[in-house]
Amino acid sequence: MSETYRVLNNKGYAYFEWGPIWSSHRGHHAHDDVINGMANQLSIKVNYTNDGTTIPDWSHLYLTDVEMKGVLSTKIKNEKLLDMIIYFIYKWDGLNRNTWNQVKRAFFLQTWKIKIWNIQITEKPPLNILSTLQKTYYIKESFIEKEGQIVVKNYNEYI
Repeated sequence: MSETYRVLNNKGYAYFEWGPIWSSHRGHHAHDDVINGMANQLSIKVNYTNDGTTIPDWSHLYLTDVEMKGVLSTKIKNEKLLDMIIYFIYKWDGLNRNTWNQVKRAFFLQTWKIKIWNIQITEKPPLNILSTLQKTYYIKESFIEKEGQIVVKNYNEYI
């Protein structure tokens, strides 16, 4: 966020769009195309859909990588593919693991003017999962799925 602010021209606009965010039900980003792409690399077929049946919703937030591998091994039998998925979810540095509160805070730390703040709530955790998440995370966090678009304008007269 600070780098976007730094390079944004005076009176310039920036547009941000995202979904899902890490702290949401499918924030693990292990979408069909990602997992099927991994399977293709291994020249195997896999019957994977990102519908919460293989990777339970919100489980990437409260299961360890070892626990997640155990859950996935009941549906995915290829050990190498399992390792690739676990690495992608828990260790790959190309995945944004910021929670909604961290993202929101980053927007408000800049001195730009927020012109459009269009956030949609698309999914809320059931109470039993919410309770587990609140025990796992010691900070107050929103585990509601949020997708959105934000437009900001730079008013920094010193640029």
